[in-house]
Amino acid sequence: MAIALNLMVLFSCKKADQIQPVDQLQLVNNQEFRRYVANDMYLIIQNTLQNVSNLNKKQTLQFKEALKSANEANLPVVFAQHNLSYSSFQAFHLKRHINKVKILHALPEISKLPENEINQLFKSAYEIISSKVINQIMTQSAMNKSAKMSKTLNTPKSLGINTHSSNGDFMYFSSEDDQPMSEEAAIELMNGLVQSYAEAHDITVVEAMNCLKQAVGWGSVTMVGIVGWSKGIAGHAIQEAVITATRFAMRYIGWIGLAVTMYTLTSCLLEAF
Repeated sequence: MAIALNLMVLFSCKKADQIQPVDQLQLVNNQEFRRYVANDMYLIIQNTLQNVSNLNKKQTLQFKEALKSANEANLPVVFAQHNLSYSSFQAFHLKRHINKVKILHALPEISKLPENEINQLFKSAYEIISSKVINQIMTQSAMNKSAKMSKTLNTPKSLGINTHSSNGDFMYFSSEDDQPMSEEAAIELMNGLVQSYAEAHDITVVEAMNCLKQAVGWGSVTMVGIVGWSKGIAGHAIQEAVITATRFAMRYIGWIGLAVTMYTLTSCLLEAF
């Protein structure tokens, strides 16, 4: 009996060692996670403003109408008919998905938590950080202290993924040296992009950010989030984790839902001027 009790105590201690409580503020204050959020926000803002530059109000309405009768199989055709790049659309969302896998892989103590807790923890921490970044951009604008971007910063960054098609499926391999920008550099880039867009379209930065902040977030309605991957990638090499997650995402991400969400948000900016 004593031996059994000792074993139970030992097992409980080991389990407790494996799953330590993680406070939300720990994640908010984690430099790596803050950098992840800033880079993700930059990707979203860059992509959204690029979509707006490729469409006008009439084209957006026509495209959204076409999406209502589209299916996953003919979605590339619908994009092509409206002079939009389906491969770029997919690459953007896959890049975000891969970065979610990478940040979870970099925080192994969190990957041991139950999956619903991981998703809620990341979502709430993301919202706190992104709100602060958005407020910072709007405050800088109000004070007329926006930073001027250098030629290097002004050059759009590559999504940093290589595409390989095999049997009609896509696999995206993320290179190990694909490092994110610093939090400060990402914020400077976002500030410059929004400032330039607002000036070109004769709207205020606040008006632009009020639309853009709707697009910024941990995921979207149909996006495959971090839930389901915590146990699958824990302990795996990062390349293996990325390949496994991407293969799954290519099969199960709801591309139509993402397209509807993306271009509904784009409409907000088009209506602003």
